[in-house]
Amino acid sequence: MNIWNQAPLFKALIPFVLGILSAVYIGFAAPIYVLFASVPFLIWLSLQILFPDKFLSYSNRWTTGVCIYLLLYCCGYALSNVRSEINDNRHFSKIENAETFIGLVDEAPVTKEKSYKTTLEITAVNENGKWRKTVGKCLTYFKKDSLGKTIKYGDEIMFTSTPTEVAPPPNPSQFNYKCFLSYRNIYHQVYLKQEGWKLIDSHKGNSIVEASLNLRAKLLGVFKENKIEGQDFAVLSATMLGDEDEVDQDTYNAFNASGALHVMAVSGLHVGIVFIVLNKLLFFLNRKRSTRIIKSIILLLLLGGFALLTGLSPRVLRAVLMISLIVLGSSIARQKNSVNNIAASAFILFSFNPFFLMEVGFQFSYLAVIGIIFLYQKINNWFYLKNRLLREMWSIASISIAAQLATFPLALFYYHQFPNYFLLSNIIIIPHSIFIIYGGIALLAFSKWTVGALFIGRIVGWCVHALNWMVLWIEHLPYAQVDRISVSVLETCLIYTVILLIIFFFFRKQQRFLLASIAVFSVLLIIKIVQTIEIRGQKQLIVFDVPKVSAINFIEGKKSVFLADSSLTNNESSMAFNVRHYWWDREIADEVLLNKESAESNMEDATLLKQSNFIQFHDKRIVVINDREFLNHAPQNKIKVDYIIISKNPKVKIAELLNAFDVQQIIFDSSNSLYRCSKWEEDCKNAGIRYFTVPRQGAFIINV
Repeated sequence: MNIWNQAPLFKALIPFVLGILSAVYIGFAAPIYVLFASVPFLIWLSLQILFPDKFLSYSNRWTTGVCIYLLLYCCGYALSNVRSEINDNRHFSKIENAETFIGLVDEAPVTKEKSYKTTLEITAVNENGKWRKTVGKCLTYFKKDSLGKTIKYGDEIMFTSTPTEVAPPPNPSQFNYKCFLSYRNIYHQVYLKQEGWKLIDSHKGNSIVEASLNLRAKLLGVFKENKIEGQDFAVLSATMLGDEDEVDQDTYNAFNASGALHVMAVSGLHVGIVFIVLNKLLFFLNRKRSTRIIKSIILLLLLGGFALLTGLSPRVLRAVLMISLIVLGSSIARQKNSVNNIAASAFILFSFNPFFLMEVGFQFSYLAVIGIIFLYQKINNWFYLKNRLLREMWSIASISIAAQLATFPLALFYYHQFPNYFLLSNIIIIPHSIFIIYGGIALLAFSKWTVGALFIGRIVGWCVHALNWMVLWIEHLPYAQVDRISVSVLETCLIYTVILLIIFFFFRKQQRFLLASIAVFSVLLIIKIVQTIEIRGQKQLIVFDVPKVSAINFIEGKKSVFLADSSLTNNESSMAFNVRHYWWDREIADEVLLNKESAESNMEDATLLKQSNFIQFHDKRIVVINDREFLNHAPQNKIKVDYIIISKNPKVKIAELLNAFDVQQIIFDSSNSLYRCSKWEEDCKNAGIRYFTVPRQGAFIINV
């Protein structure tokens, strides 16, 4: 297929997407680019009217293309800025004297460890006794109490707590939750206690969404009624209905490590399975054009019904939209063009929300589909197997290889790992998950027949249990995954470029593509060599910002010595979220963990010496003050140190520290309360001493 000739929508999508990306990373005000969007088109139109012989000639046809591409680029840019609610003057954050807020719960609440999390659409704000209509969303946490438990989608509430801006990540290389929320038009958050809010109305949301969420809740109840419990219930709920709330971290990690995470998250795979089943069941309507139209209408209605079952998940809606375009194209007997269908669905989605482009699920699903469209058939043709079972297994493997080629650089960028047994995982797990989906649909269909539902539920429960066992088995195979991989955005783009060039070389047999791939790979290799040289010479002192925890890190080359509370070092999830991503970026291979509570945390090597509260790291001298008792036994003569790190809220005064130490800078780590830090900060200002407050400013990092 020649994309440029047969898929004009795909061709037009490229500049439009570039415009969206420019808006995301540059973010100028919308009105300027709305004006700029019309300029290329007006110039092009004027030239064609004034000089038709010249600008309408075949040799100058490229001018038309350039103007249209510029127009699409600027439209993508302008649309992104227009859809960004923070640019709207009516945004609730632009009201300075806000006293009371009215918000509409526009997401089903999610149960967290200490709260109920949801999103509020702030519809009105009271300013100086007058109500003003507003726009804007706010991430909201309700205290986990009897009142907070009652909150549900469509409730309208009134509260007085002023939302605060979502903070950027406090530690280097930490997941940027602020950026993630901004793609959903959420820039603020608020925590509401029982006495801080009240319900003023219910059922104010979208009636279709509310009905969908209620239906999903009833169906989840069907699973529980039929004795499906624990992580079997959690995985079945995620696989069938997209409800991942009860999936624990170990199960999630196992699916991710085995390359089967797409099975657990309801997405295009599940919609495709449902579509194939329904399409085969309605085969008798393929005879005439009129019956094909009827079949298409039935399929669209049933696919819409499946989307309702999943609570109208964005991932499912994307897949339903894509398949619906294929169904509509087939019903009117036009030649199907999968690439155009993908581009058309993307255009429709971006017109509603251009920030879909920045969602990880969107990127994975569209890249996987593109990879399957272009590579599956060619890979499948590598072998022809006479045995039908082997042929089906190779077909699944071909799909898996095609999707993996299209998505693995993105997986390296986001997840820092690669599942080595993805082929084995997909060959075993995908057919098994198909059976679970069929069984789950049957269970829901016969839920009113008590005996039959219990029998089907027992079978489905066994199947889900077997699925979990297989995923755990694959995860624990030797060398199941390559992890600790860190690639930048530039490196990800270069990897994709190499893959595309190699694919072109194999399919077109032109040497220039091979030479170009070698050249791009050489650039990638040079970048990695420069990074390796830099990393070998790195020497850093870092005080991480982990709430209520003291965490001090010394890095030299690829070695890390980490002095932290056991509550952090024993919590692998917290370590991964706060610390390890940075270690992966810095290519740390040797980790030494020292427990701050242990008296045996002293150590000595070529570059670091730790004795009690004193630490020597190269030419930097550091003292850690974590109790007053240590200060009482300090020498009479002043000790010269570079840094004092205060932790654990010791009852000390800055003046006392300055009497005992000649110090350049004082650091207050995250194990201290902000109240005590504020008093120390004031004392430091009065004494003219430099200070750094980690819980307020984020991680402290210096290159030694």
